[in-house]
Amino acid sequence: MSDFAKVFNIYSTESNQDQQDDNQTFGEVKRANASINQEFSKSFVRVTIKIPKMKTGINWRKLIREPNNGIVTEATYHGNRLNFEFILNRGKSNETKYEFSTREPLHGPIEYHKSYLKYKDEYVLWFVHKSQPW
Repeated sequence: MSDFAKVFNIYSTESNQDQQDDNQTFGEVKRANASINQEFSKSFVRVTIKIPKMKTGINWRKLIREPNNGIVTEATYHGNRLNFEFILNRGKSNETKYEFSTREPLHGPIEYHKSYLKYKDEYVLWFVHKSQPW
């Protein structure tokens, strides 16, 4: 895959028309704060994204943490740009969309099928796996 392919693109199971309607009804769109940690000895980049008031719970079937009051709608990588969108309190009156994007270079091609998300209260950890170490 080239650098222009997506890491992954997670949308709800609704149709495209419903998604376009949802994107137009956001009461508030905020920029999310994030820190990027590129370790020279490792083959991944860790992006820590802060989503205030996000709560997580344990999914006992998968034994992982998942967000209780939000959903990731986009987590993509195009060239040197990371894009991330998260909807907090989806479908409620206080629905908020958090966005994060950067053009910081990640120094190397990405393995898209090995990148993954982890959740903690108020934080999303996005591990972007590089196909070769620096």
